[in-house]
Amino acid sequence: AVVSTQSTGIGFVPALNRLQLFSNEAISEEAAYVLLDVEPNITSTALKKKFRKLSLEYHPDKQPAEKQDEATKKFMELKTAYEVIMKMRSYRTKIESAKLLKEIADRLDKIGKKKKDKEPSDEL
Repeated sequence: AVVSTQSTGIGFVPALNRLQLFSNEAISEEAAYVLLDVEPNITSTALKKKFRKLSLEYHPDKQPAEKQDEATKKFMELKTAYEVIMKMRSYRTKIESAKLLKEIADRLDKIGKKKKDKEPSDEL
């Protein structure tokens, strides 16, 4: 996989923006939506259903011998497109969760500091 690093506000983490095809070509997330002929706001369940339908249609074992090479290429493109979308969604979920956890930790830290500042001093 082609991996780049970028700042997400919570440190540097790998940004999976493309996956490699077997022919060493890369596919972007936007191109993956086009290949699967779906909108970016599609639910994961509907996306999986669409992918399964297309993969059955283009599966090499379901094609005549003269179309197997073309079907194999199309099948692999569809599979890669589905993987790109699912990995990017998973990545975004992890980033959002990490940001939320950091925000909660910061709030708890502020509460702890306020409580500590309000406690009477033990010095005499």
